[in-house]
Amino acid sequence: MLNVGWVPGGKVEVIIEDEKLGPVFYTIDPPFGDRRAKIVRATDSCLQCHATSRTSGVPGMFIRSVVPDQNSHPILSTGTSLVTDSIPLRERWGGWYVSGHSDAPHLGNRWVPESVLSGSKFKPEVSDHEDFSSLINTEKYLQPTSDIVALMVLEHQCRTHNLITKAKMGYQRAPYFQKSYSEGKDLGSHDGMSWKTAESSAKEIVDSFLFASEIDPGGDGVEGADKFAEAFKRGGVKTAKGKSLRDLRLYGGLFKNRCSYMIHSLAFKGLPELIKERVYYHLREELTNEADNHLSSREKKNLLGILEETVPDFRSES
Repeated sequence: MLNVGWVPGGKVEVIIEDEKLGPVFYTIDPPFGDRRAKIVRATDSCLQCHATSRTSGVPGMFIRSVVPDQNSHPILSTGTSLVTDSIPLRERWGGWYVSGHSDAPHLGNRWVPESVLSGSKFKPEVSDHEDFSSLINTEKYLQPTSDIVALMVLEHQCRTHNLITKAKMGYQRAPYFQKSYSEGKDLGSHDGMSWKTAESSAKEIVDSFLFASEIDPGGDGVEGADKFAEAFKRGGVKTAKGKSLRDLRLYGGLFKNRCSYMIHSLAFKGLPELIKERVYYHLREELTNEADNHLSSREKKNLLGILEETVPDFRSES
């Protein structure tokens, strides 16, 4: 996975996924005149924010909603909020441009003079922008949009990726913790710390994969640009009948098939085998359980079929 961020006039910030280290952070000073580009591995400067409780205690990504002033700086005295797919739209995207449509109001596309800020001055509003060419100079950017669907996909992906990193690092640390206070106990036994860590992490990942805490966007949902939706769907792993975990729904929930496409990611495939085995076990348990939850019996049967056809290791668990 590669994440790139850039503010005009500033440095380019890059996050890459390392097989052993998880997310690794770099800054790039762009070339200017005779000066060549300078690439620097960022450690403590980035990790002060990107390895905290906001990222499940491991190096990772997070998305915040803020109250911005007219210079695009967050008014920190008003507080900030962490954005995930469990947060209602009315609390999302303060400080962000948002193109596309949602029936529910949100906090995007606005700033507030700090001198007049009060609780009544920054309430969620409905906004509709196909792009921002008429409002700002978009020629500096790859696209003139900040697609609402892309933002919602990003929110899901960031949190899920953090949970995968947390699972891997927790599992790697477990043997050292166990050896320090329980020498002689089998690390892989069901009462060993390695197994317990894998089991706990697998349950967290499965909840995220199955969108257990996802909030309904409300009304008729959201609508973004066809360009992003088509590009995103092209990256999906499809069944013989063309079904994919990247099929978008956009009302009631973000995806038509509510199991995360992140199960096909390199990050998930790189997890220790025991964690993946426990993820597959709990996924199958959830999808064959007749008890009522947020998934209907029809959805469970559909998801089970997609996973069995597109995830070879899951199929071998049956």
